[in-house]
Amino acid sequence: CHLRSLLPCFHDQLRCLHLCGAYGDSINSPLTDNGMKAIAEHCPNILTVDVDYQGKVTLTGILALVKKCPNLLEIGARHTNLTVEDVRDILNVPNKLLILAFGQIGRHPSNAEKNSL
Repeated sequence: CHLRSLLPCFHDQLRCLHLCGAYGDSINSPLTDNGMKAIAEHCPNILTVDVDYQGKVTLTGILALVKKCPNLLEIGARHTNLTVEDVRDILNVPNKLLILAFGQIGRHPSNAEKNSL
């Protein structure tokens, strides 16, 4: 709600947005896929978005960014709900994305996850 009312004030000027949640508390994070859709709608020229520890962000929100922000170069999405399968879907969207950081610190992907990429 607050994000949706704040973003239009930037008039497509915003290039970098860091909305990291609290370390270790990704379940109580306020950012949702609706917030991600608002970023995609109001900030089409954004270059980097960091939503680490925003546990309510899913593939739906990340895809909204990738599809509607053609100049997006970097997404930080550690400790979100992205899976290896989701990353494949993100990479299948034509984009300029150079960096996609996801996963959980201290957790190593299984061989099946590594092979699925």
